[in-house]
Amino acid sequence: MGFQPNNYVNLFGSQITTTTTTTTTTLNVITSGLQLYVDASNSASYSGSGSTWYDLSGNGYNGTLSGSTAYSSANGGYISLQSNTGYIDFGLSSQGSSSSAYTFGCWFNTPIVGDTQLMVRGNDSSGSYPLGWNLAGVAVSGGFNLSIITSVPSIAQYNAVYSTAYSTNTWYYYIGVWNPSAGNLKVYTNGVLRVTQSIAGTVLRNSNTGWNTSTGASRYNVSLGSMIVYNTALSDAQILSNFNTTKTRFGY
Repeated sequence: MGFQPNNYVNLFGSQITTTTTTTTTTLNVITSGLQLYVDASNSASYSGSGSTWYDLSGNGYNGTLSGSTAYSSANGGYISLQSNTGYIDFGLSSQGSSSSAYTFGCWFNTPIVGDTQLMVRGNDSSGSYPLGWNLAGVAVSGGFNLSIITSVPSIAQYNAVYSTAYSTNTWYYYIGVWNPSAGNLKVYTNGVLRVTQSIAGTVLRNSNTGWNTSTGASRYNVSLGSMIVYNTALSDAQILSNFNTTKTRFGY
C-alpha cells in the first residue's frame, strides 16, 4: 500500500516509526537530521508498482521514477534503473541548504564496472562547468568518488577518491559526507571510513534541481535498495550503525 495523506511519522530516539492505516513499521536508522529516506523493502515507501518512491523521513520528498525502471522483491526489494534511461528525481525542494553539511548515499548493485552516478544533488547536464551538479556520489572503474563543486570562497571542484575497485552484481553500502565546518569530504563503504579529503569550499554552488540519480543525459544501469540523505554530518559510529541495521537483506 502506498504512503497516503493520512499517514504520519513519529520520531523516537534513534528509530523512526512509520504508521499507516494498515501497518506499523519501525526502521532502525539514525533519525537526527534525516532529510530524505526511501526503502524499497518497506511497502509504505514502495508497494511494488507505480512511479512514486515515497519518502519515509516525514518531509515529503518523494521520488518520481522515470524512463526504464523495474522492481524486484529479491533482497527484500529493490528498484532497478535500466537501459541507460531510468532515473529518479526527488524534486527541487529536496535540495536543502547550500551551506548545510550532508551525509548521503545508498545500497546499490550494478551489472557493469564504469562511471555510475549513484546519487546527485543538482543536475549534471544543465550546462558546462561550473553549472550542473554540485554534490555527487559516484562509483567509477577504479573505486568510489565523492565530488563537490563549491562557490565560496571561490568556484572550485574537489574530489575524495577511494581507489579500490568494486565487483559487479554485488551489493555495496556507499555513503558520502560533506562537512563544511570541518573542511572535509569523507567516503564510506559498508560502514567503514575509507578516505578523508580536506577542502577549502564552504558553500555549494547553486542548484537547479534537488536530489536525483542523474536526471540529465548521463544515466546509468544500477539497482537501488534504499537511498538516504541527512542535513548533518553523521559520525563514524552512526554510519556503521545504519549499515549494521540494514545489511542482512543484502547478504552481509
